[in-house]
Amino acid sequence: MVFRALHGDGRGFRDRLGVVNDLLIALTAWRIGATVVTANVEEFTRIRRHLPGLSVAPPSP
Repeated sequence: MVFRALHGDGRGFRDRLGVVNDLLIALTAWRIGATVVTANVEEFTRIRRHLPGLSVAPPSP
């Protein structure tokens, strides 16, 4: 449901695997209450709109 909310039917992607992997990481972190530490904060912030309580942070320098 989250994939479709963010990307529709996914026809615009050549490779959906990366997007699906990001969703699986986000869902796992959300479920166990962990923070996703990623350089791809923008994508995970979009996912967070559909997963209230998901914590996302950039890596430390």
